[in-house]
Amino acid sequence: MKEYFGASPELQAAAFYLRYQVFVLEQNISPGLEFDQLDTPERQYLVFFDEELPVATVRYQKLDQQTLNPDRLCVDSDYRDQGLGTKLLDQIERRAIREVVGTPSIGQ
Repeated sequence: MKEYFGASPELQAAAFYLRYQVFVLEQNISPGLEFDQLDTPERQYLVFFDEELPVATVRYQKLDQQTLNPDRLCVDSDYRDQGLGTKLLDQIERRAIREVVGTPSIGQ
């Protein structure tokens, strides 16, 4: 399983593909509701891939210096019950801690 974080067009396309599969096709959410004003070219995503297939994703945004808002988290139906959603949130939490307090070190 490979993990990628960022706002590149390729990564956003992978996240959008997975969100469309899970939310629109599987859960019957309107595309107009699923894809919103927060889906900007600058928006960052964390995406897990199995080979070339995106299998889990979460959209990431900082509301302020101390508040992180992960949303649009989804996992492909064939990859559920493997802890990928928890791993997504753990990765985002670690990233947020690094951004707010810097890299943790012992003795400080």
